[in-house]
Amino acid sequence: MDGGVTLRTDDLITAALDRLDRAAEETLYEDLRGYDDVNRALNLICQLHPQGEHLAKVWREVLEYKKPRLRSKELASLAGRLREGWGSLPSS
Repeated sequence: MDGGVTLRTDDLITAALDRLDRAAEETLYEDLRGYDDVNRALNLICQLHPQGEHLAKVWREVLEYKKPRLRSKELASLAGRLREGWGSLPSS
């Protein structure tokens, strides 16, 4: 062991899913396209998700929507679909 902090894989996945949930709300007020933490969370979740490649593409398209409420609603839906793909992991 290298002495660093070790997180379990399910903890990382849960944290990434939670970040995507928060992003759906934050998009009402912020342009999230350049947010590295959101991009890292999306990439982590989509790497092993059954529909990850498609959902990541749709997520990035939705970020371009001009209407914040529609953008937020669609991102929340996508975040839910991503969470469903990971099964029964808890949300924090």
